[in-house]
Amino acid sequence: MRFMAFVMAILACAATASGQDANRFRSRVGAGTISGTETFTITSTPAGHEVVADVAMKRGATDMRFALKETLNAAWAPEKYAVDMTGALGNASVTAERKGDVLAFAVKTPAGTPTQDLPLAPNLVLMDNLLAAPYQVLLAMTGGKPGAVTVVVPFQIAKVAATIEAAGTAAGTLDGKPVTATKVLFKVASVTAELYFEAASNRLLRVFVPAQDAELVREGFVPAAAAAAPVPAAVPRPATVAERDVTFKTIDGAPYPAVLCLPSSGAPAPLVVMIQGSGPQDRDETIGPNKPFRDIAWGLAERGVATLRYDKRTFAFPASYKGSLDSESIDDAVDALTFARTLQGVDGARLFVLGHSLGGLAAIYAAGKVPVSGAILMAAPGRPMDQVIRDQVRTLNAPVGEAKLAEILKMQDDIMGKVRAGTATSAELQGQPPAAVRDMIVRDPIAELKKSKAPILVLKGAKDAQVFQADFDALQAAGATRPGSEAKLFPDLTHIFTPTDGPAEVRAIFQPGRVPAIVVDTIAGWVKKTAKAL
Repeated sequence: MRFMAFVMAILACAATASGQDANRFRSRVGAGTISGTETFTITSTPAGHEVVADVAMKRGATDMRFALKETLNAAWAPEKYAVDMTGALGNASVTAERKGDVLAFAVKTPAGTPTQDLPLAPNLVLMDNLLAAPYQVLLAMTGGKPGAVTVVVPFQIAKVAATIEAAGTAAGTLDGKPVTATKVLFKVASVTAELYFEAASNRLLRVFVPAQDAELVREGFVPAAAAAAPVPAAVPRPATVAERDVTFKTIDGAPYPAVLCLPSSGAPAPLVVMIQGSGPQDRDETIGPNKPFRDIAWGLAERGVATLRYDKRTFAFPASYKGSLDSESIDDAVDALTFARTLQGVDGARLFVLGHSLGGLAAIYAAGKVPVSGAILMAAPGRPMDQVIRDQVRTLNAPVGEAKLAEILKMQDDIMGKVRAGTATSAELQGQPPAAVRDMIVRDPIAELKKSKAPILVLKGAKDAQVFQADFDALQAAGATRPGSEAKLFPDLTHIFTPTDGPAEVRAIFQPGRVPAIVVDTIAGWVKKTAKAL
């Protein structure tokens, strides 16, 4: 899945509604990965306007708090700005003050204290991640009318061009009463946010970012689509596929629940153990509306190949995670492979391991610890992870311009250097344990591959924005020296192997899709051919 980019990546967001009454919003990302509340007021002053906001946010078990205060002139242009962030991830702040034709910025974070002056521009708005108040300022400044806007991301001191586009109207209720909201699309670089507001007052009702399934919604507002949306129908399991729950013992002696997926033929089948990517992942590797591991498991069973999949330790038993890739993925995969040899309906002499994304790195290490017939590496890193993360940071921050990008990459390199040296702090890594990050980035997938002679199948989508061509090339070259190895690049598939007709963007993995037959055919064909050759 997604690897953690440790330089702060800010998603531009905004809002609008003036007056002294408190505006209360709820925020969330996904099904609660991030959740929070915000209260803000916008007060008229003799010189213009004053915005005060208080935000309480939770990211997993981590609490964060933001306090924002902004002074604007009568035309809603910024005069002074300050945000203080406190919480378990450490403290940070940013201030900006108008000095002539520039805004003078000063940032304080555990990673550094940069300062910079940015020239003012028409329709300029300062926006921080998942804060509603700036959206209200945006709407008050522009009236929600189509046109160009300049966004400044304060913690990055970066300017990004943006546009507002009309998108019709949408029905809903506010405090139980029907309301018709004006809808606009706010496009910042490659991110599009849907803004809903009352046209007469410019009062913000809702912000929704489909690509991240992120939402800011005014208390009391319910979109009609949300109220009436049907529950998506469950995808039925194919009739030729059988599944049963099983339990295997792990290194710590705990019973680990898993699901065995078998062809209906009843004949002993080669089996693939599946390892998910980074982050807490369920057995289907659910990402937004997509379940790529379920798609692959069912598709392989239809083609005569069994699979064993299970929830990741960080999902099923987070308290037992010991801060290493061994604890996160490798040890459990080794135990799953050992257990698979004992299963009825499985050809115990023909076992394979499949790893996706960071799980691909884990699969390489698992294959070096227990004999396997082959390893399937899907969107796997072929270089040390700090190099992969650096390319992710470069891709994510490309819109900020070359000079600012160079500054961000320098910060990233400095932090990774401290991680390798063992001197980084958790605050510098956005709450990640430094020892766990070091354990991840010092691993060399190509060097580790040499510990096993098993053939590899290297797969990647060309629209992958999280693992790169250099990784595919490195793994393909390593496979060229191993008889039976193959590599395939799929032109229009994302990081999770779902189709997209757009560019290579991280948000594409959140678009609904299924892993196509060509991917499953490729895996099943290689597994059967490799198993037959044994």
